[in-house]
Amino acid sequence: MFKWFKKYFIPHKVNNYKPHIFREVSVFAIFLTVIALFLVAVSGRILVGTDFTALVLPKVLVDYANQDRDAKNYGHLLHGIGSSKLVTILLTLVKT
Repeated sequence: MFKWFKKYFIPHKVNNYKPHIFREVSVFAIFLTVIALFLVAVSGRILVGTDFTALVLPKVLVDYANQDRDAKNYGHLLHGIGSSKLVTILLTLVKT
């Protein structure tokens, strides 16, 4: 481990006082790695900024959950805060 570290990072007589990290092949590999990381980061920003990502609608999720709950004979989930039953439950929870 130390020989590898010394060879690549520490100038000495064996590597002609030029660490291997600064040689052409290593510099090219570092350059390609930096460019690849940059492209990955930029493509992630492009995908997030556009409509290519999935759109999850709460109403659709509730409908899917209700289908599963019907299969297991559970009660239905409500679609929103507009339901009077849900408002009543929330008010009783807030008061306690």
